[in-house]
Amino acid sequence: MSQYRLKPTGGNVLIEPVSSPDTTSGGIALPASAARNYSEGVVIAVGPGYFDGGERVVPEVYEGDTVLYQAVNNNKLPEIDGKILISCHQIIAIKE
Repeated sequence: MSQYRLKPTGGNVLIEPVSSPDTTSGGIALPASAARNYSEGVVIAVGPGYFDGGERVVPEVYEGDTVLYQAVNNNKLPEIDGKILISCHQIIAIKE
């Protein structure tokens, strides 16, 4: 475990990924080729927002939200203590 705490800056969001199941609810095993182009995770921390045209734009997510996100250009996202730091623009939906 790390000795420091990460606090996102700007429009960045700290996410704890949720592992996706390898089988369907009916018990059918999913092949690696069936991988989705998005991932699911829980928001751990949210930055204060970014500036656009001189005004601060605050991300639309809050700590504890479960979100769907995607990597930009299919790049693997860096992990720090099992958490990832992404831009709020990579979040494609909030699960309700």
